Amino acid sequence: MSLSTRKRPNLGDFLWYTEGVAYEGVPSDATIINNIGPLTGSWKALIVHDLNNEYDASGMEFLNIVLTGTAKNLSVTLDWYESYLANEGKRLDKSNMEDSVFNGKWENSGLWASGAGTIHLTQFYEQNGKQYAIGTMDTPDGIPALVALVRP
Repeated sequence: MSLSTRKRPNLGDFLWYTEGVAYEGVPSDATIINNIGPLTGSWKALIVHDLNNEYDASGMEFLNIVLTGTAKNLSVTLDWYESYLANEGKRLDKSNMEDSVFNGKWENSGLWASGAGTIHLTQFYEQNGKQYAIGTMDTPDGIPALVALVRP
């Protein structure tokens, strides 16, 4: 079984996060992954902006992310797909947008990478044959964001 995907994500891929893990944390029966080895390759990704609408900028972005490299020299490529601006009720097609590349490293069982902002994935785990990752993103505009990754 390949734990990698280039298929485009949708909200259904992230119900585990939006209806559970974002509020309750990683399930207690999950197997924690604490090294980069099994985590490279492609993932479906979700970025949730302004979860509590404190900045009037609530929204979601769906994209694919590819992790490559080594623990000391990681590359995170963000392949943009679609945005949903909750306050405006609009969907934006970002599939023609240029990919964003973040560079960083693996440390303390997590990944951080910087580019147009900073991504910090703090927990990776496996459960029921799927891999998951959660963390945060410091966006260029300073609005906090949450990040979730999944792959079957």
